[in-house]
Amino acid sequence: MLVVWMLVVAGSILLTDNGPNLPRDIRTVNNNAGLRFTATNNVLTPVPNGAAIQFWGNASGFPGQLFLDAGAINSGALIFRTAPTSGTITERMRVTSAGDVGIGTNIPGVKLDVTGTINTTTQYNLGGNRILSNGGTSNLFVGVNAGAANPNCTVNFNNALVAPTVDPAVVVVGGYWGRLIADIDTAYRSNRPAIGGGALEAIPLISAARVGPDAALVGARWQARERLLAEPLLLAG
Repeated sequence: MLVVWMLVVAGSILLTDNGPNLPRDIRTVNNNAGLRFTATNNVLTPVPNGAAIQFWGNASGFPGQLFLDAGAINSGALIFRTAPTSGTITERMRVTSAGDVGIGTNIPGVKLDVTGTINTTTQYNLGGNRILSNGGTSNLFVGVNAGAANPNCTVNFNNALVAPTVDPAVVVVGGYWGRLIADIDTAYRSNRPAIGGGALEAIPLISAARVGPDAALVGARWQARERLLAEPLLLAG
């Protein structure tokens, strides 16, 4: 065994072929310490001036932990890349210096920013509360102004009927499902204790979406009615 306290190499380090499927190991003598590979110009510090990767043994001060460290600079990031057979290496996921995670995007603007489709087979929680879950019912999209960009709309979730967590006065159902208003109303009432995690305090009026030249007027009339109910003094004078 050759013991070297520090080895400085001016060039690359190449390991000879050990045979098909026979790996070469770079490791510690026991598992109470770790290995650190850094691109820093000195000892790794809590404010690294380069990227680093650290492997720690189960009996070390960081039991069984693996650290991937980006350099302490705004452009620093953890970048995950893959490529199919004969394909070009492509970025798939990034963690920025601010801690934002991007999947399918290299400029995430929030804690999790995904470009593409997300699928889950169980449920989606917000603040520990279930807001989307697999109910095993027919595929359905309902909500206030169904089909429009509206934060109070419910969404398709693994073929489940999902209720809005903000109580709407009216739920508009469009497309094919507009013909099934009676069935949807029955489903709402029979599942009241369960839908939306019990978020709905009352069953909203369920109405079929309208098409044609008067469709916009229907929404306008409803908004005018709500405004007058909220501020009856508008009728004075």
